Amino acid sequence: MPRWSPVLLSTLALATLAPVQVHSSSANQMDFAACPIRHSPEYYCCEYSETTKVLYTKYNRPSGGDYESYYIDGWNKQRQVNFPYVMYHPQTPKFYYNDPSTICRVQAVANTETDELTEELQCADTNSSLVAASQDSTVFWTYSANVRNNNASFPVGATCYSIMLRDGSVDSDLKAACVSASTSTTPRFTTYTETPLVVIYLLYLAFFVLLGGWTGYKTYMQTTNLSVNEMNKKLIATPQTPSRAVAGNANGHHTGVRASDTRMQIEASEGLLQTGFSNSYLGTFVFGCVVVASLALNALLIVIIADYYGRFDPPLFDASEDNAVVFIVMWVITSIWFVTIVALQDRIYNFFRLRVPLDKCEFVYMLKRDDTEVLLADRSGVSDFVSKIENFFASKGKISGYRTTVPVIEVGGLRIVEFQHLRYVYEENEGRFVPGAVALGNNYDDILHEAKGLSDSEAEHRINTVGYNSVDVEMPSLPVSIAHEFFTLFYIYQIMCYYVWYYFTYWNMGIVMTVVVLGAAVVNIYTQRQIQSSIVKMTRYRTDVTVFRAGEWRVLSSPDLAPGDLVKVSENWVV
Repeated sequence: MPRWSPVLLSTLALATLAPVQVHSSSANQMDFAACPIRHSPEYYCCEYSETTKVLYTKYNRPSGGDYESYYIDGWNKQRQVNFPYVMYHPQTPKFYYNDPSTICRVQAVANTETDELTEELQCADTNSSLVAASQDSTVFWTYSANVRNNNASFPVGATCYSIMLRDGSVDSDLKAACVSASTSTTPRFTTYTETPLVVIYLLYLAFFVLLGGWTGYKTYMQTTNLSVNEMNKKLIATPQTPSRAVAGNANGHHTGVRASDTRMQIEASEGLLQTGFSNSYLGTFVFGCVVVASLALNALLIVIIADYYGRFDPPLFDASEDNAVVFIVMWVITSIWFVTIVALQDRIYNFFRLRVPLDKCEFVYMLKRDDTEVLLADRSGVSDFVSKIENFFASKGKISGYRTTVPVIEVGGLRIVEFQHLRYVYEENEGRFVPGAVALGNNYDDILHEAKGLSDSEAEHRINTVGYNSVDVEMPSLPVSIAHEFFTLFYIYQIMCYYVWYYFTYWNMGIVMTVVVLGAAVVNIYTQRQIQSSIVKMTRYRTDVTVFRAGEWRVLSSPDLAPGDLVKVSENWVV
């Protein structure tokens, strides 16, 4: 007896257990219990008119063989006709094939004049003749257009005849001829060069040409009007430099800024990037075109989905192929479009403005550098590892920090901006906006000179320079809150997913999820606005103050106080 190696034995075992591949061309369908041919199908052709024909199939319950008991048990299971069709939990009665008194079926009625087929659900409890016609529980009728392959019967008003041959096979010629004359309508758009589509192409082409023209015009104008863009320039050269950003005593007793105010100015302005922008009619028009083009993309997607559901007659695209291709292309374009807008939303407004010198600008782009400082050494190396990952994914050369665009306001001959609750005044000598300050006294003698109080003009000038005596938090408008909530990648992802759901006949769950997301967004917006409203109320505290102004004592509101005002401290005064 030969000695077999373990490797060879294992190989032979795998070869023995490996399944034999069966080719469809050589397999016998009668070897498979579930094949329709084992149900001895019989074909009938029903003619509603000379041009309308429907192929009906009669399936017989198989008998004999090893699977007969399984067939009987399967055919005796409880059934339910899903008509009219619903996706979940049909409300139609349940029935059994072997109990004619419970039978239900879809009954078709043909109108020979209009060639229309009307379908209705019939059950034995409402149609007594159905019981007599359903005594044979071993047959099942259906046709190709039957929804969900429901139990059916020959249509009323149609002429039906068998197309089977004597040997039990089907007449292939008659079966092929048992089709209705083509009633399908030609879609409106088949070559993608039809006039409406060409108009859409040209509109978007004109938009991109306009966008490119604006980019070129903006670049040309900005090369001739260079804006101040200095990160390393110190704002205050010397503490005693006269400046429009410093409000001093009208009588000239002192004009120097105290060292503490000078440090505040330097700290507030170090690492601060300022870039001036002004509106342009052309830029505003192009931005409006961006908004219209964005809305149009959503409208086009909705039109394509409606066309898929057959809402247009004739259809816009071939539902079998072209509609899906057009939807996918538009879906990808729309996704990229909105992701780009969301990623650039902080800069998109300034992109459609012209960059101009700070002395002529209407808006100032402010960027406050936010440098990270490690105060505690981490011996484990985790902090260094996290820092390396952040540096790897961070944009090279991009300055991190808080950034915003603020409008320029002219008050009392001063050009001012408000940034992080600090008022900046444009200084011609520096060529940029610097924090406002007041030249108060450096010693008791200077303070004594102010004992007579401020004049109305001096107080107004000081308030214009450093701002009101309050830290007001602005309450954003409702449209701004809505925009901040929805213009995020999360909502773009959700919306694009729901477009796919609506397209692939999952509209019911799409509606549910859309309502859920919109409801969550409403709750988020309401909660955020309630919190912001509470903060606004806290920061807008007001109290009455007795001030010696213009040679007399006056009662003013606390925000109207100016640096250097002489204030009367009253008993039990709540500040």
